[in-house]
Amino acid sequence: NDVQVHELLGTALRELGDLEASKAHLAEAQRFGPNIDDHGTGGPDKADAGPQGLSSFLNVDIMPAQRQRDILHYDERLFTAYDGPALDDLQASRRAATGTDLATAKRLIESALRADPDALQVRYLAGYIRFLDNDMSTALTLLNGVLTEQPRLIGANYMIGEISRQRGEFDRAMGYYNVAVHEAGSMGEAFLGIATVYITNNDAARAVKFYEAALASKSDYVAAMGAFARVLSVHPNPKFRNGQQALKLAERACILSAHQDAWLLDTLAAAYAEAGHYSDAVETANDAIDRAEANSQPQL
Repeated sequence: NDVQVHELLGTALRELGDLEASKAHLAEAQRFGPNIDDHGTGGPDKADAGPQGLSSFLNVDIMPAQRQRDILHYDERLFTAYDGPALDDLQASRRAATGTDLATAKRLIESALRADPDALQVRYLAGYIRFLDNDMSTALTLLNGVLTEQPRLIGANYMIGEISRQRGEFDRAMGYYNVAVHEAGSMGEAFLGIATVYITNNDAARAVKFYEAALASKSDYVAAMGAFARVLSVHPNPKFRNGQQALKLAERACILSAHQDAWLLDTLAAAYAEAGHYSDAVETANDAIDRAEANSQPQL
């Protein structure tokens, strides 16, 4: 029932052209906060407000923890309905993929495809596993086939949006993200994808709206925290930098990732620097280098 959460989601959905869903969220914001009009308060909309315009609801000290779920949970009813001959392999493959054991997941999904090659659920999971394995061409072929039969599947639209974005096909990506958000009602992963499209195209004002919407939708979303903290730390326009907010987000992201992610540690170092904590910035940057070396990530 948080007023700003409803307002952020309403603003983001209006930006995407989903006016019906936008009005529903803005109506809830109006109900809980009578001073809010149909155009929002200007939190994320009011880009000229700079760092002071960032939403106060992003208090990471009180953000609730959320159970990690795979992207397919958005289409859970589809998988629940399956009771075909590949059921055991399908379920075991999905568990392995969620646990990042992709070698096992791939072996099991190949067995499932042999047992029931025409089943939509089996082909959908196969596309998801190829997506996780960065085999984007195969993933795209499988997911396009799935959407030919059921074009409103949330996870499939999101994944094709991601593949399109990574290929620089931004208009195509936005179209798929829009479908995913519309069907889900609110989808943190798609909001982050949209924010990434905007920041890649040097539109930080719009990107901020969708980073905030991603966290409003999915409060413990580490990838969104890290990406948003990065922008708030190093954006060339000081209007979009906010060291204290960046520090809160980056610290929480590092805690949730057990300080094992070199890129997040590097982002935390940048946040420390932007906030004026230079000795902490140097120490954390060295930690990021050590972690990158331990993770065999020389590019970082």
